[in-house]
Amino acid sequence: MAFFTRLRRSIRVWQSNPCRGVVGHHNISMSQPYIDEQSDAVFCWAVDAKASVEGDIEMDTAYIYGEAGFPNPLDVLEAMFTENEWPFERPDEHEILVETTGGWCDYRLFFVWREDMHALYFTCSFDMKIPEDTRARVNHLLALVNQRMWMGHFDLSSEQGTPTYRQTIPTRGLSHVSVETLEDMMDIALAECERFFPAFQFLIWGGYTPDEAVSAALLDCQGEA
Repeated sequence: MAFFTRLRRSIRVWQSNPCRGVVGHHNISMSQPYIDEQSDAVFCWAVDAKASVEGDIEMDTAYIYGEAGFPNPLDVLEAMFTENEWPFERPDEHEILVETTGGWCDYRLFFVWREDMHALYFTCSFDMKIPEDTRARVNHLLALVNQRMWMGHFDLSSEQGTPTYRQTIPTRGLSHVSVETLEDMMDIALAECERFFPAFQFLIWGGYTPDEAVSAALLDCQGEA
């Protein structure tokens, strides 16, 4: 099940200089991300549009520019969250936090853009705090869970004792981070969190061993499917 509502927006990236002028008779500079309802396209930072032979603008084609080079993927995320009416916070250009509700609990999704490292860092945290006396067994559980992961991994926040899914996407050599990649990051994270959430319940409140908790959680997921 895909938890993120797919936007079906078309974004194309054109590697060129930032837009500074006009196309035809239209000034098309844009600084803030927004979604144009008529063209069904996401505009981020500065936007350009092709001019047809007659000089009219083809509004169904949008281009993203990053004035410092690589386009900031958090600008695209901000537009996506706004369109889907997800509550989010963006304290600066490099971080964005959004909350959403899953089948088991609420989740906090946190993104950090490191332009200097050409990497997008992403976490998805459970709304759950692990008791101190069970953390050794939970760490064993996490090791078993991570053996079954294709992408990302789970760990336990040392400060708050919160189970957290983590993943980092390297972007060196790419022209941009696509909407599809961002959607897949969130879809996969939320799906994995939902799949293994029962394992923590079985371990902490059900008295299961780590092996039993993982087996029971996976069996429960198969039963729902």
